[in-house]
Amino acid sequence: MATETPPVVIPPVVTPPVTPPVVPPVVAPPDHAAQAAADAAAAAAAQKPPVVTPPVVPPAEVKFELALPKDAVIEAAAIERTTAFAKAAGLSPEVAQKTLDHANAEVAADRVQQKAAHAEAFKTLATKQWVEDVKADHVYGGEKYLTTVEEVKRAADRFLTNEERAVLNQTGWGNHPLLVKMFARIGQAMKDDKLVMGGGAGGTESQSAAQVLYGKTMNDLSK
Repeated sequence: MATETPPVVIPPVVTPPVTPPVVPPVVAPPDHAAQAAADAAAAAAAQKPPVVTPPVVPPAEVKFELALPKDAVIEAAAIERTTAFAKAAGLSPEVAQKTLDHANAEVAADRVQQKAAHAEAFKTLATKQWVEDVKADHVYGGEKYLTTVEEVKRAADRFLTNEERAVLNQTGWGNHPLLVKMFARIGQAMKDDKLVMGGGAGGTESQSAAQVLYGKTMNDLSK
C-alpha cells in the first residue's frame, strides 16, 4: 500500500518594520552679537535709578472771590448764583467776574430804559390827560374852567413858595385834577381878594391851571 506524502507548508515571509533613522536636532550656533547687546542693555538698566512714580495729588480748589460794583443794581445773592454757575461750567474766576459784571450792566441798562419810558408816559399824562380831565369835570371844567384857573392862581399866589412852585412844575403834579380842585376851592374861599393875572387881565381857555399857576408847563421845560 502506497504512503501519501503530506503537503509542504511554506511559512509567510515577514518583513521587519523599517525604523527611520534618528536625526539629531540642528543646533544653531550662538549669536554672540545679540547676546552681547542683551548683556549691555541689562547692565545699563542695572545702573539707572528706579523710576519713582509721584503720588497723584488732587488739584487745588479754585477760589472765587466775586464782587459787585458799588453802584450795583442787582442783589448780592447774584454773587452766589454766579459762583455756582461758574463752577458747574468750569469757568475761571476771571470769566466768572466778567459774567457777573455783564449781568449787572444789562439789568442797569434795562432799568434806565424803563425809567425813560415811564417818565415819557407820565409826561404825557401830566401835560395832556390831566388837563383834559379837569376841562371835562362837571364842576370845575366846561364853562367854569377859566374861573377854576383864576381861583387856582389866587390860592397859589397866596400860599405857595417859589420852591414849591418849582417842584410842582418840574414833576407835572400841578396839573393833577385833585390838586387843581383843591387849589380852586381855596381860591374860591378867597374870592373877595383881588386877583392879579400875570401877562394881562384874564386867561385863555387854552391855558391849563398849571400854566397859570407856574407860568410854564413840562412841555415848555423840555424845549
